[in-house]
Parts: sequence; C-alpha cells; structure tokens
Amino acid sequence: MTSVPRKPDATMRQRLLHRVCLDASIPAAFRRARLGWIITFGVVALLMALPLVLKRAGSGSRFLEEFFYLYLVALVVAWLFWEIAARRAFRRAADAKHLLCPDCCYDLRTLDEAGTCPECGRAYEHDAVRAQWLDAERRLKRK
Repeated sequence: MTSVPRKPDATMRQRLLHRVCLDASIPAAFRRARLGWIITFGVVALLMALPLVLKRAGSGSRFLEEFFYLYLVALVVAWLFWEIAARRAFRRAADAKHLLCPDCCYDLRTLDEAGTCPECGRAYEHDAVRAQWLDAERRLKRK
C-alpha cells in the first residue's frame, strides 16, 4: 500500500494572505488594488482614531472631532476607488478572454501558446494564465 504524500500545512502568513486575496494565485493587478485598499483603510482608520486618543490624553482638538465624518467619507471614497480599480482589472481580463499577463496585464492573445511576457519577462502558458484569472474571479465572487 502506497501512502499519498501529505501536503505541508500553510503558515499563518500564507493563510492570512489567502484569506484577504493577496496570495500568488490572485493576479497582480487585483492584488495591487486590494493592497491599496488595505493601506488606505489603515491610514484613514488611524486618522479616525486620532481624536479619541487626543481626547483621552486631555488635549482633545475640537477640529479633529468635527471632521470625524469627513474621515468616514474619505474611507468610503477610498473603498470605491480601489473597488473600481479591481473590477476594471477583471473586466480587462474578460475582454481579453482572460489572457492578460497576471503580473503586468500585458495582452497575451497575439503571442504563442507558451513563452515569456515581453513586458515583464514572466513565463506563461495560455491555459495556465486563463485558469489563474478564472480561479481568482471565482474566489472573489464567492466572498
């Protein structure tokens, strides 16, 4: 009886990246949009927390408290900006029959079935690239 090799457990970092769709199985165009959203969210969240910290320290600024809702609006605008960027990447991929380079979004339709991307030098195969875009789209629509 032969034993099937066991797949190693993913590290906590790998599981986190997979959960927030920043792992290598997601095309880079979408990863950039998702990472931009995460960074923007962090910055705006810190700005929103600043009035609370200053108030607790006794040097509360009325100016910061009054603009709390402005921070919320900035957060929504940032989310819309990055969401539009992500949807645009998937729309471009669908228009190109899911044959965009996952790293630089170069259109690979006119190139050979396998080779290297002339823009970024990444090796590709049409079937693998198409599968990566479709898998990423399926994963992200499920959430």
